[in-house]
Amino acid sequence: DAARAAVREAKEVCEDGDCADKVREAIARAKGKRVEDVTKLDEKGMLKKAARAATVEDARACKQARVANSSASCNSLYEQFLQSSGRERPTSKEEEATDRRTVTLEVVRTSIADSLRECYTGPRDERSDCLAQASKFRNETLDFVMKEGGIRDPMKREAKKKQAERKARVETLGDIFRACMLEANATREDCKAQLTDIKNSTGLSDSSNDILDGYFSFSLLTEPAGSCNETEMKDCRANARQRCLESGMKRRRLVVMQKLA
Repeated sequence: DAARAAVREAKEVCEDGDCADKVREAIARAKGKRVEDVTKLDEKGMLKKAARAATVEDARACKQARVANSSASCNSLYEQFLQSSGRERPTSKEEEATDRRTVTLEVVRTSIADSLRECYTGPRDERSDCLAQASKFRNETLDFVMKEGGIRDPMKREAKKKQAERKARVETLGDIFRACMLEANATREDCKAQLTDIKNSTGLSDSSNDILDGYFSFSLLTEPAGSCNETEMKDCRANARQRCLESGMKRRRLVVMQKLA
């Protein structure tokens, strides 16, 4: 989206070192906020999303280069993610191997979510065809990303892909619902009706409540753990709770969801 693209551009033009101010300014411009209203989770979360999106593009470019020339060399997707996100490398080989697999699956989920969002927000009568074409188009790239990330077994790749698709579906539908709730004069009923329309037009059997519970507990509330460091965690968790409330979650339900997350 616009904020993600703006963050990537800010990272590219700023000099080596702390780019936090430029990142916050980019998010503020893209979202129509004041810089002082950009939260720590806005900054850290969007930085990670921008890095994942950049890694998806790098993967597609590398795959195309290998198709043209099987001996073509590409920079490690994991190394490029670390550089783009500004995240520190794990200190041990075991931790790095685990982090590499985690990043690989996050990149896979991002690729799927991007194509789902395009289809879900497109013309109603074209959504099912769009989803079928998107799945076919992205499969080879996803296999390539997982092989590069060390997931060599085809059966394991297929299982991981299905798991990533489920998570991407919940995340994407939740993001669409949240964007609706943040619009002026929007009601929860209107936004749930939009969600129901997407479900009905694409053959999804999941209930709207299950989708939103999954989104709140396993996307919004867990984002701080993957985006913020220990010194930032308190503020990021508070930001995540506020996001849930802005998205229409009842406070009593938030307490339950926090325990699940």
